[in-house]
Amino acid sequence: MTLPIARGEKYALIALDAGTELREALDLGDGCVALPGGAFELPPHWKEWLGTIKSEAVQRASLKLLARATSERPEVLDGENERLKHRVAALYWGLLGAGRVRVAGAGIQLTGSHAEDGIGVRQVGDLDPVINVHGILTERVTEAHLRRAASLAAGLGRLFKDAKMLRMRMAVNTFLNAASSPQLGDRIHQFVRVVDGLTRVIWGGRTKFMERCKTFVQSEQADACWEIYVIRCNVEHFQDPSQDLPPLARREDMLRGYRRAHEAEALARDSMAHLLLNEPLWQHFADDQINAFWARPEEERAAIWGKKFDLAAAMSEFRSDHIPDE
Repeated sequence: MTLPIARGEKYALIALDAGTELREALDLGDGCVALPGGAFELPPHWKEWLGTIKSEAVQRASLKLLARATSERPEVLDGENERLKHRVAALYWGLLGAGRVRVAGAGIQLTGSHAEDGIGVRQVGDLDPVINVHGILTERVTEAHLRRAASLAAGLGRLFKDAKMLRMRMAVNTFLNAASSPQLGDRIHQFVRVVDGLTRVIWGGRTKFMERCKTFVQSEQADACWEIYVIRCNVEHFQDPSQDLPPLARREDMLRGYRRAHEAEALARDSMAHLLLNEPLWQHFADDQINAFWARPEEERAAIWGKKFDLAAAMSEFRSDHIPDE
């Protein structure tokens, strides 16, 4: 079959190397569709436009995310293409925010249209690669992941139109930077920055961060938040990541680093997803209201935030025997 892009439509597409259980096209609403590998063949002329290597990579990609919309000027590359690129990029972010899914490497992004000469490509580029670190296995992408991704993308679209949510928009972008970081210290640094978009720790450092994280996680699990903030500060200031942490033997220190990296990622993912899926919270985390939120008593903050994240459960599948010696 051919790409599901009707005559007169523009599109934006992201092709991913992903492990997925998807076997047929899945309509995600708002003009978005998820397509499994092998669901369509590329138009023959794409090889000429993209080159053999790039076109074969798109063809092999096991998951394609597609956004499309009718256009009165399909032959023109303009703001309509940019809006579709933003829409499919939001769906991609939503997929990464939906769980620890099996996506790896750099996705390929295309945009174009179905005009008189067929389905054409007007622009092509590579996304930053997704890096998965050792310790916890990834999950195959399911229909549930994709539908959650669509819900997150819808929230993301509204968030980016809200002029009062600049801090949260920056946290969203930082999440993508963190997912592309191969070094543990850098990943922890960036994922903690995502969470700090919510906690807004300006002074008080590690202790204040830990106390504020008790709004998001069980109080008895907050010690991990203290340690990931210590690592974040050490990386920020070019110090040994383990400085000021309880001393451990080399292997145990390495395992702690991997564990803290996974905890920082899980906390960042859950907190941002929780915010995006609960729009009434936005009034409390708006740029001009967030200080007032943190001035409230802890019990009141917890009641506003809602269900706390079980960090221990998220780490239950951590396998120290999957961590390399070096």
